[in-house]
Amino acid sequence: MSINVVLFQCDPETEPVMTAMEARDEDAARRAWAEVNREHTLAAADVTHVHSEWQFSPADEEFVSATFPNAKATYNFARPEPDGWEEALAAAEATVREFYEKQQLEQATNGLLESAADGVLLPVLRSGNSDDMPHLPSWEVIPGQLYVTLARCAPTPRGTIGMNHVLRNQVEDEEFVELAVEAMGNLRDGLQVNCTNPPGVPGGLVQLDRPGGFVTSMVAEPNFHARMSDIVGAERLLAALPCPDVLYVAGVDSEWADKLREMVTESTHEPYPHAPSLLLIDQSGAQLVVEKTG
Repeated sequence: MSINVVLFQCDPETEPVMTAMEARDEDAARRAWAEVNREHTLAAADVTHVHSEWQFSPADEEFVSATFPNAKATYNFARPEPDGWEEALAAAEATVREFYEKQQLEQATNGLLESAADGVLLPVLRSGNSDDMPHLPSWEVIPGQLYVTLARCAPTPRGTIGMNHVLRNQVEDEEFVELAVEAMGNLRDGLQVNCTNPPGVPGGLVQLDRPGGFVTSMVAEPNFHARMSDIVGAERLLAALPCPDVLYVAGVDSEWADKLREMVTESTHEPYPHAPSLLLIDQSGAQLVVEKTG
């Protein structure tokens, strides 16, 4: 910030003419005007705006006032006392750096939202204690404890997943049902199912994955219990949800039961959008056995 950019503008429709001076120069505006006129033909009476990165010195204030009677004069940073330049330059540099960092963050955030707005509509499994639940239409998996909402999801440049949530004030009930059917269909696309035993042979462990994530929302699929029961050869199932990106299923009485509980209790995943959970699932529905909220 030891450089002081001085600009002169004549017409709001055209680009201003500018040049760089030394920040501490007491005659920066006068020198800048002389320099730009060596390359451009400007009439002082036509100048409507004179801007300096640093506040004009008393000498420059007098020069600008006398030379550009029709112009407004502006600056970004207050001019310090002669012995305060080092501190003022450092503070100005920090301000500019903070501005550009904030600008980059806003651009990244806007890009994330645009990306998510064009993403795939998916069901998002959520714990019932989420603060934003009142604003999101949903259906219950376990009343008061586990819900499913909808969001358009897409990968971001930073490797995370951006979510543009479907809000309660955006859809009517019938439309939400239609969107939910579409979202569940999208969730099944690319679903990967692996089992330690051949399908139907009791005692196996099923692992479900999906490249785009959110595979734990499969527990809300209407035929989930029937399909998993056929694969593992058991009516009563345990489903471990250590994080939103992987789902494990085994019979309640299988040798995997303790391992599934351990996956949940030892999970280090944050409790968003749902806490690491262990579910008991049978023909009557699902029950929450373990939920790790902290």
